[in-house]
Amino acid sequence: MPLACHELDQACETLTSSIAQLNDDPLNTTLRAAFVDGAKGILVGTQKVLEVFDDYEVRKIIAACTVSKTYVMRCWQTDR
Repeated sequence: MPLACHELDQACETLTSSIAQLNDDPLNTTLRAAFVDGAKGILVGTQKVLEVFDDYEVRKIIAACTVSKTYVMRCWQTDR
């Protein structure tokens, strides 16, 4: 998660700095490219953060299922 958040922070900084510079020179193609790269970076970074969070939630579900399975198996064995 920290790596994904770091990439997102960098993309935000790129975007905000390019916006500030584009206000002064709106026709600069280099600044426009930096703006687009910043926007892409935000989308990719957000996707990575969501994937990490999603993986974490899946791991929690698997752990809960394992606990439930163990409990059911113990109850089933004691009933016999």
